[in-house]
Amino acid sequence: MAGGGPSSLAPGANPRRTLLLFGDSITEHGWRVDIRGWAAQLAEHYRRRADVINRGMSGYNTRWAKACLVRDKGDDISTNDERDDEDDVRVVIPATVDWAVIFFGANDAALPGGSSERQAVPLQEYTENIKDFVREFRRRGATQVVVLSPPPIDHAQRQACAQEKYGEAGAADDRTDEHTQKYAAAAEVAAKEESATFVNIFEKFHQIADELYGGNVGALLSDGLHLNASGNDVVASELRRVLDQPEQCPLDFPLHNKFSSERTLDAVLDEHTDATCN
Repeated sequence: MAGGGPSSLAPGANPRRTLLLFGDSITEHGWRVDIRGWAAQLAEHYRRRADVINRGMSGYNTRWAKACLVRDKGDDISTNDERDDEDDVRVVIPATVDWAVIFFGANDAALPGGSSERQAVPLQEYTENIKDFVREFRRRGATQVVVLSPPPIDHAQRQACAQEKYGEAGAADDRTDEHTQKYAAAAEVAAKEESATFVNIFEKFHQIADELYGGNVGALLSDGLHLNASGNDVVASELRRVLDQPEQCPLDFPLHNKFSSERTLDAVLDEHTDATCN
């Protein structure tokens, strides 16, 4: 696995790998420990071995997310326009990454003509955007790119939550499970065409709902769209299954029990840096 760490390291240090999470609110909320956020679970899983970088942006679709992939001034994958204003350039995504997880589609799959129509992205454009993201992260050094499908929609739960929060006029009419399923299928097509790892969260949620909750996919969601603690557990488990395991990469510095009065500091550190990532 290619390293994405700094070129100059302290003696005895191994470069920490970087795991980038790129997505919408479901990724942004992945840091929330009160709902066992899947990103927080991954950060714990890879502690002292990889830095988990969360670039989840609430409300974003793949079209808007392309603006976050600026590489250099005047050079990004969302436009060919010249950028003369230095303030236009924002370094949102690291220049190098080791692994990347792409988790978009919940907003792209908003219904045309619905209350969230401005977020809707046509299916073909969504597919191409996911492919662009995979290629871009590979250019940045990622040795594994994982594409997650959007999760299902529980329309009744979403309606109930919207009515409770906004009243009758705010009832959700913006997404359906059937329409979102098309985007889950498109994510799979994009991943396969780019030889990326694909995890079908849409299908997995429905499978678990059928097996454990009498078909009620809302048991894994908080508001018909976003994940609750149980849903976060599923996403974290699926990613732990497909990503490189922590033991495949060395700790950044040796464990304290490697040191003793009989072993010199240099000997311990030299032994530690001889370890390599599989």
